Amino acid sequence: MKFKVGDIIEFCGQEFEVLECYDNISGRVRENCEDGCIINNFYWTYGGEECKLITK
Repeated sequence: MKFKVGDIIEFCGQEFEVLECYDNISGRVRENCEDGCIINNFYWTYGGEECKLITK
């Protein structure tokens, strides 16, 4: 799964903005809300759940 910088993705009901895509496995994201936390090692698939693309 490869996302691009600026993509809005959904994971377990939460939205995130992709800040950097390291590879097909992980990247750096920010919660898509005011003062959202940045997560530096965010996995696109975890615990049987997968990220879904909301907008490009």
